[in-house]
Amino acid sequence: LPKSKKFPVKTILAILLFKQYYNLPLRDAQHYGRKFFGANIHYSTLHNWEKKLNLEELTNHLLKKLQKLPYASTQADSTIITNKKRAG
Repeated sequence: LPKSKKFPVKTILAILLFKQYYNLPLRDAQHYGRKFFGANIHYSTLHNWEKKLNLEELTNHLLKKLQKLPYASTQADSTIITNKKRAG
C-alpha cells in the first residue's frame, strides 16, 4: 500500500470502501469521511488513492478475511430476534 503523510492509510481505505459499497461520488465520500471518520480528506486525494488501489481486489480480500471469523464474532443472528418476538 502507498503511504500517506497527512492521514492514516486505514482511514483513507475505510472512506474509499464506504464509497465503493454505497456507490457514491467522490464529493459525497469526502463529506461522509468528515462526518463518520473525522477526516477532512479532499476529494482529489481520494481520487488519487482510488486510482492507485484496486478496490475490487481489496474488497474481495477483506470479505475472505471476514468469512474466516468465528460465527460468535459476528452480529446477532436475525432468526434469534424473530423467534423471540414470536414467542413473546
